[in-house]
Formats: sequence, structure tokens, C-alpha cells
Amino acid sequence: MLTNETNEDSIDGNPSSTKIQKPPPIFVHGVINYGDMIKQIRGTAENEQYCTKSLANNDTKINCVTPESYRKLVRYFKDNNIFYHTYQLKEETAYRIAIRYLHHSTNTEDIKQELFELGHNVRNIINAQHKTTKEPLNLFFVDLEPAKNNKEIYNVKASQNKIIQTQPPRVTTSKYQYIPRNNKQHTTWCLLATTKLRRRNTNQAEDTAITLTNFLGEFKGLLNQVLQQNSTILNMLTTLIRSIKIDNFLRIAQWNAKP
Repeated sequence: MLTNETNEDSIDGNPSSTKIQKPPPIFVHGVINYGDMIKQIRGTAENEQYCTKSLANNDTKINCVTPESYRKLVRYFKDNNIFYHTYQLKEETAYRIAIRYLHHSTNTEDIKQELFELGHNVRNIINAQHKTTKEPLNLFFVDLEPAKNNKEIYNVKASQNKIIQTQPPRVTTSKYQYIPRNNKQHTTWCLLATTKLRRRNTNQAEDTAITLTNFLGEFKGLLNQVLQQNSTILNMLTTLIRSIKIDNFLRIAQWNAKP
């Protein structure tokens, strides 16, 4: 059973020691016999090192107490082809940065070697591509192994005689502005992006209304022209019919009649 011995030990221990981050859960799928599953993993991890929770659709959630027990269970499930899924440990997550203004034809192995000489172990390097044309960009995404000196990478300003810029993958700019209201103690936060979007939508609506009004005016003028032409044709036909006398119709009929 899961006890509080681990928490008490951490409290009684040295407060200056590093805090152990809680490992992510492990989800095991298709568990038909819970007892057999516990028997299999009992030899890998002790009972006090994990706890389980039964979910819907024969899924079981396993929460490990320490990263060591988490690694043991994941390795056991992987070696025995057990259907599961989990997430990466936070302390094992790579530290990603972006290197700008470095030509896309630069050899990635040269980048790795130069960063290694500066004290940074590179896990992976990816050259960014344009999202539509798929052309390579002068931008590289670098995954560093987690270390205490990861933030020192931002001090690198040149590489291979090239001026570069190192920064996080996504530069997030604040969209909020601190605005005092009525000079009182309480304040409010205003989303500038929403204000700009509303202004843009208002301008678009005004332009659409003007365009629609002009179109209706032109359509009305064309309709009046068509009606005037139709009325003129009707007047001409009426005049023509009235000008023809009935005697002419009778004379034609008698001339064309057979004896």
C-alpha cells in the first residue's frame, strides 16, 4: 500500500536537497485481469512505489512515486510488448532553442561540435522549412540535453564567423496592457489584440455596406432601363395593331381563299 513515509523522509531530510519531480502517469490498455497484471509488475517495482486506478474501457492508470520505479515499469512494458502510453519525464525533456541568421546549408555536425566545445550537449538539430513552399530557412531548432548551463546558450552571438541570434523557439510578446481605471486602486487588464480585431471588423463591415449600397443602386438603374425598353416595345406593338384595319385582313383572306 502507498504510505506517507516518502513524504515524511523528504520533510525530515535536508531542505537544501533538490526536489524530486513527480513522474508522469502510465496508462495500460486492455487490462482484463487486474490480478495477473499486478503479479507481473510486482517483480519490477515494489508495492510502495506505485498506485493504480481503474478507468473505463479496461484501462489502468499507474502513478509511480519515484522516477526510478517509473523507468523500470516503462522498460518492462516495452520489453514485453505491453500496450501502454505515457509521457516524458520533465527532467529528461530536451531544452529547445532557435538559432537564427545561420545559413541553411551549414552542416549540422559542425554546429554540434562547436556547441559541444562550448559545454552544450546537442541531442538533435532540425533545419526549419517554409510551411507552404517547403524551402529551407536560415533557422535551426536545437535540442540540448538538460543541464544547469542551458541558459548560457543565449550568450552565444557568433558561430563559424557568422553573426547569429539564439532565442527560445517561440518569442511570445505580451498582448496585454496595464490600464488604470478612474484613478482608483483597482485596475483592469485590456486585451489589445481584441481591440484591434474589433476595429478591423468594424472597418470591414463599413466597406461591405458601402459596396452593397453601390451595387443595389446600379442594379436599380439597370432594372429601370429594362422596364423602359419593354414599355417602349409594348407601345410600338399596340400602335402597329391599331394602324392595321380589319378590312385589310378580310381582303387578304378573300384573295387567298380557294374558289
